[in-house]
Amino acid sequence: MDYLKKINRCIEFIELNLKNELILQTIAQQSGLSLYHCHRIFSGLTGYSLKEYIRKRRLSNAAVELINSKKRIIDLAYDYGYETPESFSRAFKQLFSVNPSIYRKRIPYIKLVDKIDIYENKSILIKGGKMIKPEIIEKPAFHILGYAVETNYLNGDNFKDIPQFWKEAMSEGLLQKISKKLKPECCLGVCLDFQEDGKMKYIIGYEVEALDQVPPGQFQTIIPSAKYAVFTAKGKMPESIQNTVKYIYQQWFPNSQYERADKPELELYDENRLTDPENSEVDIYIPLM
Repeated sequence: MDYLKKINRCIEFIELNLKNELILQTIAQQSGLSLYHCHRIFSGLTGYSLKEYIRKRRLSNAAVELINSKKRIIDLAYDYGYETPESFSRAFKQLFSVNPSIYRKRIPYIKLVDKIDIYENKSILIKGGKMIKPEIIEKPAFHILGYAVETNYLNGDNFKDIPQFWKEAMSEGLLQKISKKLKPECCLGVCLDFQEDGKMKYIIGYEVEALDQVPPGQFQTIIPSAKYAVFTAKGKMPESIQNTVKYIYQQWFPNSQYERADKPELELYDENRLTDPENSEVDIYIPLM
């Protein structure tokens, strides 16, 4: 499936409506995908959450209008969805480190966020001019036991909450507290329970036999059976994972016969392949229809 076309329709819709109300569910409808599915692919390809991209595009356009028009700041604030000029000025300064009034007078250099060209840089992760082929596997349903954190994928909290959760799990020795691991060397990271308001869970844990009683503070759930395309991200994390995800949606899906299924995506961390921080290997399991 050509996800580039689907996400590009979202980008075009956003661009046409920067001065109108933008509802995330309506943006996702342009792609024909669920809100989470659309957001996951959008952020994987662009590095932005939908909300972050919209906010930065609006403020960047406002910066251009500050220089090229005589519109009052209060009018620009209302044009781009801010309820007061004060809230607009705070957001502008937070992004560009300068107040809009000072920017208009002095025109210092600022880094604008331009409209994304989703078709740029499609050569990522090509080896010898050939597509990297994943392993296609069928994995039966299994139980995972571990620790979970709640975060939000729509406002981008997941980008900071999940890495912080990993740091806490490692520093507090949480992984050693998980018992009855079927594969003790293989730790999993899984996103679960996506809701329309952006709430989700991320679990760090291990495949286990089902437990009748879950230890206090731990979380157990079932990952449904699925067909997966398994890609191996190699190199320094998280850059290697981000580049692999871009490759999957920019190149592999458009050139394959597969579509992504609305099931959990898995990250498998094999301790035997994580000894070198600059050259780690992580397997990414993409569910397929």
